Amino acid sequence: MKIFVFLIFALLICGFAHSQKLELKILSNGGGLLSNASVKMTYTIGEPVTGKILNGANILSQGFQQTWKITHTSLQELPAEHLKIKAFPNPTQDIINLSWEADHSEAMMIDLIDLNGKTLFRQTIGNTTNEKQINLADYPEGIYILKINAISGKQLGIFKILKTN
Repeated sequence: MKIFVFLIFALLICGFAHSQKLELKILSNGGGLLSNASVKMTYTIGEPVTGKILNGANILSQGFQQTWKITHTSLQELPAEHLKIKAFPNPTQDIINLSWEADHSEAMMIDLIDLNGKTLFRQTIGNTTNEKQINLADYPEGIYILKINAISGKQLGIFKILKTN
């Protein structure tokens, strides 16, 4: 009787162990396919070598990579704007000078933001000038973000400003 109970318990454990499943999915930013007459091998950056061996109707897959589950990711570069903005001197103790080409036709919004996300300074600049000074003398030493957007919302420039004493 003890052997019978042990066998049933062992079969149940094997059944539960067999029912576990691993997700066959990879998020990768690169990879490729290598092949010759008898072997095809796919790879991804960051994963150990895996491959498939094809022999007629038989397929041997090694590893977790399955080609129909690969998702390639990449960063899309934003096009450069025609308006070149300069912020100087950086680092600064008090004044930041902004200058840009005079050929912009839209007003701009200038925001000075601390690293907590709080907007400390906001000003709208018309399209009749091509320079602006911002006084940082009253702000504590630290790092600030200077964002310059067109009134339409298009981002024209973003700068990391270091304020020193």
